[in-house]
Amino acid sequence: MNRFSRIVLAILVLAAGAASAQSVPSPFRYIERQSSVEILGGYLFTDATIEIDSLRSAEFGARSAPMVTARFNRRFGGPLSGNLGLTFVASDRKVISAAEGQDSVFVGPLETGETVSAPILMLEGGLRFHITGDRTFRGFAPFVAATGGIATEVGGRAGAERELPKDERFDFGPAFAVGGAAGLDVFLSQRMSLRTELSYRIWRLGVPEGFATARNADIDVWKGNAGVSVGAAFHF
Repeated sequence: MNRFSRIVLAILVLAAGAASAQSVPSPFRYIERQSSVEILGGYLFTDATIEIDSLRSAEFGARSAPMVTARFNRRFGGPLSGNLGLTFVASDRKVISAAEGQDSVFVGPLETGETVSAPILMLEGGLRFHITGDRTFRGFAPFVAATGGIATEVGGRAGAERELPKDERFDFGPAFAVGGAAGLDVFLSQRMSLRTELSYRIWRLGVPEGFATARNADIDVWKGNAGVSVGAAFHF
């Protein structure tokens, strides 16, 4: 190699090195997979108390309990995706009986000291919006979501509740449940991400007919229920 060739080669090497030094790796990475299945475990904090009048209330509804969610998610394009999920809440609730007041007009709640298993099953669909679009920022992809579906209590009644008059037995569902969520995906790879999620749902609770009087007939109220979940999503 002559002197001129060596000079040209040195210039090319220096130019390549300078170009490499000027390039800055992007913190954004595209999410290549369009579908995912996620499994989440968490806890649902319920509002189970219903006011019968200005003086009396009772914890009729299901109490706070652990929950598990299985969900399928499909990306529509860009930041938007849709999902369908099933959630099981391993809750229980108090057994409440009716006690007639001294004036025979008001029917008040009386805790029996018993509890019954009251698991809740929720079938929900939703829309999810990833704030970073169809990409991650340094592996992070925050999102917000809106959900709607049906919630219902499943399982038979225990002996403590079967002894109550029929019109004093509490029933829940099928009830419409609507809510929202915010969360974060942390992508370990294109095929797997860790997920944390905060959710909030509202549904209606009603007082059994045996507690109704002319003053408080048809008590039916919306109640909010907050949840926290963590888990993993598998992308394909």
